[in-house]
Amino acid sequence: MRIAMISLLFLVFLGIGVDPLLANFDLEGFPEPYRRQLTEVLDQAGGNRDQLVKTLTVANSQGYLEAACFLISQMKENDLDALQADSHTLLEHIEYAYKAKESVPYSLPEGLFFDYVLNFKIFSEPVTAWRRQLFETFYPLIKDVNSLKEAALVINRWMAENIKLLGSQMVAAPVLHILKAGIADKEQLSTLTVAVLRSVAIPSRVAYTNYGVQQEGREFWVEVYIQDRWIPLYPDDPENFGDFSKVAREHHHNLAKVFARPCFLKIDRTSEYAELGEILVRISGVDQPVSVAVHIFNSGFWLPVVEKQADSQDLIQFKMGKGKYLLTVGAENQKALLQKITVNQSETIQCYFNFATNKSEMIEKRRGEK
Repeated sequence: MRIAMISLLFLVFLGIGVDPLLANFDLEGFPEPYRRQLTEVLDQAGGNRDQLVKTLTVANSQGYLEAACFLISQMKENDLDALQADSHTLLEHIEYAYKAKESVPYSLPEGLFFDYVLNFKIFSEPVTAWRRQLFETFYPLIKDVNSLKEAALVINRWMAENIKLLGSQMVAAPVLHILKAGIADKEQLSTLTVAVLRSVAIPSRVAYTNYGVQQEGREFWVEVYIQDRWIPLYPDDPENFGDFSKVAREHHHNLAKVFARPCFLKIDRTSEYAELGEILVRISGVDQPVSVAVHIFNSGFWLPVVEKQADSQDLIQFKMGKGKYLLTVGAENQKALLQKITVNQSETIQCYFNFATNKSEMIEKRRGEK
């Protein structure tokens, strides 16, 4: 019924002339936390502004205003989404996210719905209307399960049996294109898996790591929220569902950093997947903010995997998986300082960078308690 009413309102908006609701639209009365972000997004949307306003107006009339505010406000991180997302796509995501939440036989953990179910943005794929088709396809597979874990395993097995994994890296593709093709690289497969999981109200996100010296490229998989914690789901390997050691075990314990990706944020998950070492950085000879980065050698380049901005007086700390790294320290109008190091598990390495002498050195390495 709600979907039919939204469709009717949407058709009204397609009439000839400028709708007065659009012409007189303002954000007065909208939830305070979203107003500034919505203003920025609407300004950067250019000719697509009316599509976003339609979404907010229709969603508000149906009691979904906060959901629409959430989806549109996050577009401030990506101008392309603001320029391309149409109201039909956004309203479909809102309607079918709530439909899934109300239909599934398991309960959804509090506080996760917006970021990890409603959210249409998964990794680097374009914004498209995938939720209705995925819900109609996969809801029948999980409608009789007894738990969220069981539902996630059903989806995991379907992915492993029906999508062929390719070793070569492909370009980012729309979710439904990946499903139709039936082939995917690991990024695409993880993106599709998250979309399917979210379409049936299972909180999920992509996880990934950049390899270091022993391998090139990246590894991708999925995390799902089950029994009060995030656990790994490997789309091509349901037998290792929930096994945190799989990635390190199969890739020479070569994990510098592991990140989970809800939308445009990065959440450091390294401690769940790898034994950590510690890097401590001290700086002298400069009285201004500094930028400190840890790089790994990957695909022929030293690539930054984590970076921090700090005052020069700060003791700067990094927790890393074991491996070989390049530390770089930079400050405005100063020559960058470099130091190569090797980090082992349960080990602390302290490095000293002196801008007055343009020198860097590793001054201490000690083993910690396991």
